[in-house]
Parts: sequence; structure tokens; C-alpha cells
Amino acid sequence: SSCAAAGRAGEEDEWVRCSAKFGGRRCRAGGECTNRKCGFDHPRAWPHLKAPPPPPPSSLPPPLLPSGACGGCEAREAARLVVRAAGPWSPESHGLWPDGARYLAEELVRLGWLISRARGSPGSFCGEEQAIMDVWRAYIVPYVLGRRE
Repeated sequence: SSCAAAGRAGEEDEWVRCSAKFGGRRCRAGGECTNRKCGFDHPRAWPHLKAPPPPPPSSLPPPLLPSGACGGCEAREAARLVVRAAGPWSPESHGLWPDGARYLAEELVRLGWLISRARGSPGSFCGEEQAIMDVWRAYIVPYVLGRRE
């Protein structure tokens, strides 16, 4: 049987075989180890030892979202972030997309810029470059980057 199975069964005196990590030595599940070099941590072997104290609050990292006056503000903000990340691509949600999709979006925007300023383009875009870019960003890039189901 294994160390975990012996602990689950509650048979503390049963000899169990430790994993290959500990050299296959036999350890007693109750905390007594016949091989001091096995490295297996037996919590019952040293009852006088206690867990270290928790770190002081000043050493902990700050929370991801600042705590607000209302109890549900953080949850609502997190929900809004998830909804924005799940939506179609837009310049506002660009930072929420994975690296590969962001790179493709940047390349598509560059391509749209080049098309809007090309001299040999079909039709006359002279003076309409920004309008072409607005349409490109609003329709073409989200269509190409759309999530397929």
C-alpha cells in the first residue's frame, strides 16, 4: 500500500512503502521512521514543532483591485472585465486579448493604414483615409479576430 492509503485507513502502525523519490525505504505512517535519510516529512514525529507564524500584513502584496466603500464593487468590476474580455476585439479591449491575437490586430491595423493611403487603391480615398481606418477597425479587424465556436 502507499503512504497516503495508510494515512487514510488510520492504521498508523502499518508499514508502508514510500515512493521511489525516497529510495523505496520503509517508513512507519505513525511518524517513526526506520531510515533517518529517507527525507519523508512525518508531521506526527515532531509534535512539539508548530507551523511558522503568518507574515505580517505589511509584507503582503496589495490587492489586485482597491477595496471600495461598497461590498460588491470589486465583484462588479471583475464581472465587467470578464465581459469585456469575452467580447469582440476593439481598441479598448485590445490589452485583454492574448499575445498572438494582439500581434495579429496590430498587423491588420497597419495593413488597413497602408490600404487607406495607397495611391493605386480601387476608388478615390483622397481625404477619406481616417474614415477608411474607422471602418477597418470597427468591422474588418473584429471579424478577422472573431472567436470561432
